[in-house]
Amino acid sequence: MIATTAPHCLSANPERMTPMASGPDHIFEFRAAVEKNRQIFSLQHAYAHFAFFGICEGFESIGKRLQIGRDRNSKSHVSLVPFVLLMERQSMNAFELLSTYRSYEAWVLIRPALEAALYMGKWVDDPENAAIWSTREDRRTEYIKTFTGKALVSQSLPRAPEINAVLTRLNDEFMHANEPYYTRHITAERLSEDEIFLGVEYFDTEEDVEPHALAFLHLLAVLRDSVESMLATLLTGTGPYTAQAPKLATELASRASQLRIRDAKSEKTLRELGLWFVVPGLPNP
Repeated sequence: MIATTAPHCLSANPERMTPMASGPDHIFEFRAAVEKNRQIFSLQHAYAHFAFFGICEGFESIGKRLQIGRDRNSKSHVSLVPFVLLMERQSMNAFELLSTYRSYEAWVLIRPALEAALYMGKWVDDPENAAIWSTREDRRTEYIKTFTGKALVSQSLPRAPEINAVLTRLNDEFMHANEPYYTRHITAERLSEDEIFLGVEYFDTEEDVEPHALAFLHLLAVLRDSVESMLATLLTGTGPYTAQAPKLATELASRASQLRIRDAKSEKTLRELGLWFVVPGLPNP
């Protein structure tokens, strides 16, 4: 039979915790584990913090470009600024979750940032798309046709197909209780011949932390580069554009390569979520 006592299970790295108590102790133990994981991540994965600092500066660069830039028709595109602000906010909150060993929540929060970049691309493609977006309740059919599935791939946004592919994967594996989500967090342990303990993991295992951290950071760098590259082309006289993703990939190459060799699961996370080892413009197998 299934054990019914203390069905919740915490994994506070580096060691696994005993089943959680009920009531207030349940919440306090969870909060203590969150804080503990934050400290461990800061010590063991300090590189992630420094990489993330640079990415945040990149978002500021995008915002400044939109503030001063004008297109070839001398028109401003400041209406895109809120999308950039949302991208930065979602990135900040997602990184906070990632750095407390909760990547399954971090990927949920970064999803709107991917959508924001793709929406920006669609607006640049055709100003009418902005009108459809803002009146989607009245123009539902047009909205679905323009902003869902492969139609969301912008012609103006570099690497839009790859970004959209990550968005689709996040929908399938992190937004809904599909099989990958169901099996990723459930633990089973036979207590006796007649008893099985079922628990749910609240935190990533140590083996999952670095693959998801590297995937998250590289995806953000790609996202930032794609948006700023598009705006540097659109807005004249706003200064040079320097890509962040290649620099980040070089700095973290040894870590990513070791994980890629270590196991297929890590390689899959890096490639399908972080766009590591994916050639721009080619399908992501």
